[in-house]
Amino acid sequence: MYQTIKKIKKLFDHVFTAILLIFLLAFIFVPFHYLTLYGIWVIRAFFIIIPLWLVLEIYIFMKETPERRRGQKKVDTRKLFGMKRKTFFSILQWAGLIIVLIVLLNLRSGNIGSAECPDIIQGNQNANLKIKYFYTPFCPSCWRSEPFLNELVKNQGDLFSIEKYDIRYCTDITNEYKIYQMPSYVFILQNESKESVNYGFITKDKFEEILFDLTRG
Repeated sequence: MYQTIKKIKKLFDHVFTAILLIFLLAFIFVPFHYLTLYGIWVIRAFFIIIPLWLVLEIYIFMKETPERRRGQKKVDTRKLFGMKRKTFFSILQWAGLIIVLIVLLNLRSGNIGSAECPDIIQGNQNANLKIKYFYTPFCPSCWRSEPFLNELVKNQGDLFSIEKYDIRYCTDITNEYKIYQMPSYVFILQNESKESVNYGFITKDKFEEILFDLTRG
């Protein structure tokens, strides 16, 4: 019976670690966009597994306490990143648990997910061409885009307006345009009611070519 419980606990350890990694990777890259799409299932699984995992952790700890006191418990001497594997995974699990709880508490209190959509509007708002720009602060391609976009606004901002949407918060409009790649752009000619969507990074030269075609072509 005890060995079966230990096997179940080991399985829970792997599942728990996997859920934390999924959550943390989402938090780093495109957290609240993906949380909106899939996160409800991650959170439900998290709250089902956590109590069970804690009960098993406490049960096994109590069962092994006599062996630990007598020095009879086998010690795993394998190392990972310079520390014992068990210590490394314990730190990872508890650090992840704390981060997840902080994020969930902030979500509940409204401190996360309350950004304006769009959060920035630049250029000539009366221009015929409107550009919706979708980004996230954790996107390297977005970092490459920002300098030349700001330069174009400065030099040719009378020809267009650009609205910037942080996908972590603006889930309604990202879902509307099916935005899953960063950065992405929606080019809108207001007098013709035409829209075109470009998914992915655009070089400065290509962007200027599109801008010329839509404003002066």
